[in-house]
Amino acid sequence: MLSVTINGYTLPSCDMDKAKRNIYKTWSENSGRSASGDACGDIKYRERKLSLRWHILTAAQKRTIERLFLELPAFFTATYVLDGESVTTKFYAGDFDYQSTIECSDGTYYVDCSIDLVESEAW
Repeated sequence: MLSVTINGYTLPSCDMDKAKRNIYKTWSENSGRSASGDACGDIKYRERKLSLRWHILTAAQKRTIERLFLELPAFFTATYVLDGESVTTKFYAGDFDYQSTIECSDGTYYVDCSIDLVESEAW
């Protein structure tokens, strides 16, 4: 299970089959292949990216998430728990997106919602 808390607000539970944490390496400018074809270079830093996905959100949940990310500064501290590991670090957010809406008698629902949180501190 992936749990994310920002400014005391815990985001709705993500769909575990779609939510994930990736770790990306950024290589130095001298990285690549040598004349002999061997790989060479140095890793400058690593960063984590949380890809948060929800199959369905209520209109209230969507508004709360959008408002939260609109009111945050460009870089913010968030805590996430994944597989029992708790990590607190600084992130910036990508764009909040959804694919479609469903109109029902009890309200509007947003389908296939997503946002990416990218770690802004190298480790």
